[in-house]
Amino acid sequence: MSPIPENQKSLAAIIVLSFLAGFSIGGIIPIVSLNLESRGVEPWLIGLNTAMPPLGVLLIAPFLPTILDRWGTVNTLFCSILVLTSTFSLLPIFTTVNMWLALRFLFGIGLGVIWIVTETWVNMVATPKNRGKIMGIYSTVLASGFAIGPLVPAILGYQGITPFFICAGVILGGFIPLTLAHNLAPDLSLKNKYKFQFNFIFHLPIVAAAAFIAGLLDSTTFTFLPIWGLRHGMYESSAIAMLTILVTGNIILQIPIGALADRFNKYNILIICGILSFCAPPLVHFFMNKPLIQGAILFVWGGAFWGIYTIGLVLIGIHFKTKELTIANTSFVIIVNIATLVSPPAAGIAIDFLNPDGLIWFFCITTVSFVLFTFWWQFRIKKSAF
Repeated sequence: MSPIPENQKSLAAIIVLSFLAGFSIGGIIPIVSLNLESRGVEPWLIGLNTAMPPLGVLLIAPFLPTILDRWGTVNTLFCSILVLTSTFSLLPIFTTVNMWLALRFLFGIGLGVIWIVTETWVNMVATPKNRGKIMGIYSTVLASGFAIGPLVPAILGYQGITPFFICAGVILGGFIPLTLAHNLAPDLSLKNKYKFQFNFIFHLPIVAAAAFIAGLLDSTTFTFLPIWGLRHGMYESSAIAMLTILVTGNIILQIPIGALADRFNKYNILIICGILSFCAPPLVHFFMNKPLIQGAILFVWGGAFWGIYTIGLVLIGIHFKTKELTIANTSFVIIVNIATLVSPPAAGIAIDFLNPDGLIWFFCITTVSFVLFTFWWQFRIKKSAF
């Protein structure tokens, strides 16, 4: 059954907001990092600056259900858009490193609100028949925003006020779809019937595992894959191109993966994505001198590891209903951001131990652990059915 016009308007608003969330992440990382690098800021301080948004997300997430209780869905989203717009606008005005640490932390708070609320909203709009496809669309748009964001400094440069204000203006545009769909926004307040509990998501540990491995693979590939390529003698352009291909697969394959999840067993799709994510890293290494084959593997890998994220969202929508969705999605995002914070240092240790292919071993060990856990969970479900 085709969605009614109200659902289409609601979905359109979510799509725009999810794009803005991805765009803001993709835009702020290179603009700030390149600015700090040009000023001669020490690498560890640049890294600390990069860690501020995930810390902001982790801070706001446990309090979001209470905020939604008091302000409602639409007002909360309006405020988060204002926070993101303000931080982008203030960065070129207050240019000290300490101020940028504070502003990027504030940016993470605004980002966390949009991220969690839009994921919860889209899961409420989806139906059992099309949940996989809808979540695939959501993941595609989120990844597209992340990919388009870096084009701002690439085209306009990273210095001066222009790139910051362009990003702020784009994000401010989120007011338009949110205003048009304000009467369609779901009531995500808990009415004090539920208290936020981080262990809530562990009622379905396979979802927690999917969140962690998705955050791990996303953060470590973007941090270290180009460095791994350079240390193997690749040209800088080729090393960066690996990420471009990875993101392209991420964008293009989410809707097909979601559609497959609508037709087939979702845990089997999750296992397939995990197996592909396990096989891809050593194959990328093996076919290093055959760029076409390596590119095809990177394309599939990008789709597969972000497909784990997409299927995780689908499982949340299936197993958690109405008010529980807010808590479940909040916990999901918290786990993703914990993985984003802890995984790059762990991967860095692996690279130091076995330079540079410790990264490949890191990917293989973590993904095979996820696959084995998923197999165990699937077996547990089948056993409990008898």
